Amino acid sequence: MTVETTWTRIRAKLRSGQVIPNWTQLKGEIGDTFIVTEVTENAICVDAPGAATVQRVPRADFEGVLKIWAGYKAGTVPRNRTAQVTRYSKYVISIVRWCEMQA
Repeated sequence: MTVETTWTRIRAKLRSGQVIPNWTQLKGEIGDTFIVTEVTENAICVDAPGAATVQRVPRADFEGVLKIWAGYKAGTVPRNRTAQVTRYSKYVISIVRWCEMQA
C-alpha cells in the first residue's frame, strides 16, 4: 500500500472519540491509551494522559513513519529511528497499528 493510500485509510477509519491503545513492535500493547479528538486532511489531534494540551500530529509525520513502517514492524528498524522522524512517534505508531488491526 502506498503512503497516500494508507493516510487516506487512516483518516477514513478514525473518528473523534476513538480510544487508541499505545503499541510498540517490541512490547505490543502497553497501556497508556489516548483519544483522537479531531481528524483533518493534514493532521490528527489526540488527547493523551499527561499532555498539557491536545497534540496535533501532522500528516508529514505519518508519512515519514510510513516510509519505514515495514522495517519497524519486522524489527529491523529500531524504535529510536521513528523518533528521529517525528516527536509524536508514540501516537503515529499506535494509530497506524490500530488501523491495520481494523482491516
